[in-house]
Amino acid sequence: MKKVKNIKVLLDKYLEGETSHTEELELRRFFATAKHLPEEIAAYKPLFAYFDKEAMTERQPHSSRKLYFRYTWSAIAASIFLFLSIAGYTGYSHQNKDYVIINGEKSTDVRLAKEQARKAFAEVSFSKEDIADDLIPQDMKETVQ
Repeated sequence: MKKVKNIKVLLDKYLEGETSHTEELELRRFFATAKHLPEEIAAYKPLFAYFDKEAMTERQPHSSRKLYFRYTWSAIAASIFLFLSIAGYTGYSHQNKDYVIINGEKSTDVRLAKEQARKAFAEVSFSKEDIADDLIPQDMKETVQ
């Protein structure tokens, strides 16, 4: 009877998350070896039986050969991805991005672009007299002349 009271106290501590490792081992041993349990703590037996079963289950470690091949193929894939990324970037960055559209056609000829620009500026350029007429007010022109 005293042992059952002690187990109830340990269960309360366990459910509050305040048990030590040795107290948890005591609970596991109790539920693993007890044949007849009082009704109020019998519900916890499957819980501790599950924990014991999981603790006994041996984890299957990965074989070193599988890990070696996994890491090797991952490294190869990463290298290919890196190579293609760099090749794609350098191929894209070396393209001639400078162009001009003349009469609806795309042209990359620098000489032709300069020639067309000079013609366009010649058509819109002003003489000194035109600039003076537009910028200097009439009353100032009379005093300057």
